[in-house]
Order: sequence, then structure tokens, then C-alpha cells
Amino acid sequence: MLKAMSANLRWFIRAAMGLSVIFAITMLSGLDWSLAWHTVTNLSPGVLVTALIATAASYIGLAGYDVVAVRNLSGIPVSAGRAAIFGATAYGISNFLGFPWLVGRIVRQRLYNLPARQMGALATVVTSGWVAFWLVVALTCGLGMVVIDTGFGAVPEGTGRIVGAAIIGLAAAAFAALGDGRRFRIRGQEVQLLSRRLTGWQMGCAMIDLSASALVLYVFLPSDLHGPYLFFLALFCMAVGFGILSHMPAGIGSFELVIALGLHAVGRPDVGVSLLMYRMMRTVMPFIVACGVMAMMRHAPAAPVVAE
Repeated sequence: MLKAMSANLRWFIRAAMGLSVIFAITMLSGLDWSLAWHTVTNLSPGVLVTALIATAASYIGLAGYDVVAVRNLSGIPVSAGRAAIFGATAYGISNFLGFPWLVGRIVRQRLYNLPARQMGALATVVTSGWVAFWLVVALTCGLGMVVIDTGFGAVPEGTGRIVGAAIIGLAAAAFAALGDGRRFRIRGQEVQLLSRRLTGWQMGCAMIDLSASALVLYVFLPSDLHGPYLFFLALFCMAVGFGILSHMPAGIGSFELVIALGLHAVGRPDVGVSLLMYRMMRTVMPFIVACGVMAMMRHAPAAPVVAE
């Protein structure tokens, strides 16, 4: 059973990567660069400021994952301020390079500079954040399908609400199963999932991140595509999820494909420009900043121990 599931997952990843590459090449080859330049040079200050603020808010939400975990784990004696910087930096790099769970953990190992005996606690920081993230993605997508049934053209009308309600139910059951925190082992290291209460706080951070990230793209989209924001947020969460599962760097191709299909805007050059501007604002710029932080941390002293 497990072998069959693993084989199906590998097939899905390969298919997703192939489709992502094809769509990314198609979109870039058909992009009107003169239109892109005209759009960038004619951006209104309000749109640019909104996108910048939303990007900053998104990374505040991302930083919150680490802060919530570190403040409640005895195995990581790091201040909340440093945890926020480390978390935002790790996500800035992993969101660009792809394989976010693995890359995020590698970056954190360098930043937190913890001894080997505390690697399990670091794995808890990474894993707990991902649990909260996927719970919010599931709940948001499910809610979007329940409230706006006809928004998802791939699902027959009337079925969307049933599927959405099922997704919400599964996410709620998973959240309830967390209880006061669960423990399991990954490759010999004990990992602790946070309690429902702490996971709830991390889910709040995830909601800030996803809502703000969606707003960055939303303000760049053509005005005729500014439909109900709840539907767009659900579509955005779905696109982010598929981007992560595709294992492509930054989810490129698969993210854009889901957005274009969901908005019924495949082949529209202005939407391609909007997606490009989103990538520059939400992915490339934070990556550059995160690399600068990593370079400064190279010669920085180890994180100070904080008395709990």
C-alpha cells in the first residue's frame, strides 16, 4: 500500500514538474516585454506602496511561525527577535529555491547554530510551521469552494460545496488530533508537533502571510479580474499548494498555471505581466534581502542563550 502511494506520488511530482516547465516556457516566450516595461513604468504609487506593505506583512507572518515555536520550546534558547529574523530569512531563501521544507531547515541550521542534540527541536520549528500552513491552505480552499461553488470550473456545480465541506472537515479533524501536542520520529530524531493552542497561533501567522501575499498579486492584476477577494484568496492558496507539491523552484509554472486557469485568463499577456511583477515583488526581492542577511550572519557571533 505504502509502495503504491509512494509510486503515485513520484508520478504526480514528475507530471507536475513537466507541466510546470512547459507552461513556464510558454508563458515567458509569449510575454510582451514592451507591455511589461510600460506597465512597470506606469505603476501608480498607490499600487506599488500597497504591494510593498503587503510583501512586508507577508514576511511578518512567516517570521511568526518561528517566534511561536521558539518561545514554547526549551530546546532552542534563542530570543524572539532573532527567531523572527531567522524565520523570515529561511522563508525568503526557500520560497525562491524550492524544496521549502528541506531548504528551510538547512538555512535554519546555519542561522540557529545549534548543537546536534538540539536538531530535533529545530525540526519541530520547521514541521510545526508546515502543519499550520497546510491546515490554513485546506481550510481556505474548502471555504472558498463552499461559499463560491461556481468559481472552480473543474468541479461540477453543486459538487464544489460537498468537496469543500469535506476538505474543511478533514482539516478540522487533523487540527483536533493535535491535542496537547504529538511526538514522532523522523530519521532517528524526535519531532514534537505543537499543541492545538500554539498551532492556532501559527495558523494566524499563516493567514497573515497568505492573505498579504495574495493581495500583492491581486493589486497587480487587470481590473476586470478583480472579483470577490475570498475566491481569489482560495485560488491563490490552491496555486501555492500546487507550486510546493510540484517541487519546482518557487513553484514556477505550476503556480502561474493554476492562477491563469482559475481566472480563465490563459494566454492573456497582461496577466502574464501581473504574474511576473508578483514574482519580482514577492519572491525575487525577499530572496535578495535574505541572501544579504545570510552574508551578514556569516561572521556574526552565535545566537545568545536566553534564560527561560
